[in-house]
Amino acid sequence: MLDPILYLVANTTTLTDGATATTPVVVSSATPTSIAAATSIPSGSGPRPPSDVLTDLDWTNVAVAASLLLLNVILSFLFRLGLEFTIIISAVRCLVQLSVMGQVLEPVFRNGNNPVVVFSMTAVLLLLGSAEAFTKSKYSYPGMHLVVLLSMFLAGSITTFIGMTLAIRPDPWYTAQVYIPTVGMILGNSISGIALGIRSCLTAFKEHGDVTEVRLAFGASRWEAARPVVRESLRTALLPPLNNLAVMGLISIPGQMTGQILAGAPIESAVHFQQIVMYMIVSSTALGTLLSILMTTFVILDSSHQMRLDRITSDPLWITQWLADWYWSMWSRIACWNPKPRAPRAGTPAATAAAARRIRRITEEEEAAQGLLVEDDEDVEEDEEIGQASGATEARWKRVAAGGSGS
Repeated sequence: MLDPILYLVANTTTLTDGATATTPVVVSSATPTSIAAATSIPSGSGPRPPSDVLTDLDWTNVAVAASLLLLNVILSFLFRLGLEFTIIISAVRCLVQLSVMGQVLEPVFRNGNNPVVVFSMTAVLLLLGSAEAFTKSKYSYPGMHLVVLLSMFLAGSITTFIGMTLAIRPDPWYTAQVYIPTVGMILGNSISGIALGIRSCLTAFKEHGDVTEVRLAFGASRWEAARPVVRESLRTALLPPLNNLAVMGLISIPGQMTGQILAGAPIESAVHFQQIVMYMIVSSTALGTLLSILMTTFVILDSSHQMRLDRITSDPLWITQWLADWYWSMWSRIACWNPKPRAPRAGTPAATAAAARRIRRITEEEEAAQGLLVEDDEDVEEDEEIGQASGATEARWKRVAAGGSGS
């Protein structure tokens, strides 16, 4: 058996004033772990790394951060904004949705190279994103949800495939740990752009459609008549992401980059990844918004170059209207107050039912008033008959008193 070899190791210790002290330590090769033990920093002698801070977060930390929302509730109550229940519901949704996502992503990441699992998760994100973008529009039309879904799918697929295969280049390119967060950021930012573009386009056609009709009357094609609307809608939708791109790194520090740095990733790699993702987000938003606006335009302006304003409706999605009514009723019970009832939106089944109830109430009141008039007329006729009989009796008595005949 060979004799153990002695090593002279420099042990660096951080002092309380921030200085460092190096002391020589003699260790033996007979104990392989002695070198690591001699060179390790004692617990509590230095600052904790960011990764340790992140792993120690629990529900207590979340509750402390959630208490900051009380300021929003107080402001809404003082200024009578009526947003108290909305703030609470939004906070609960954030808590539940992120918790569910964490539970779902854990098994998905364990099967990171399974394309069926990855693309199934992507399909769920796409369906939820298209539904959210659809409900954000002031106006809608038949088939609008399909238009939003198709626009987000085409724009997201093209942008994500090019970015993952040529820019980020994981192996394989659909690795769940990289692919799903990237797709989530792209779809999340595309929701606002597509919803804003469609809303601007439909508002222009619905409220300022006479300008487009004049162009069509003077012989313009549907593309020539709708070109100013498409241009303005696209400019309105792309302004927020372009502004965000312009101030990125100068004023705002993106959350994805911050998360990578806190997790211990090299700063340069985090910066490059954020740059790639931002370019993918802006490109996907522009392409998806353009596709949705063009398809919306060709739905409102048909192949006969006629404007079909009858296809534009303001009816909300039934699930959205049901949730809004449920939220309002729950808030009325929780707050223990009697708020002013909200008027239902025109054209909805609730508005039709309210109008029918109002007409029925007015009709009943009119019938009751007519019944009272009939009764009053009968009383007047009866009084007149009594008066006439009394007058005749009085005349006979006068003749009898005068000595005449009472007949």
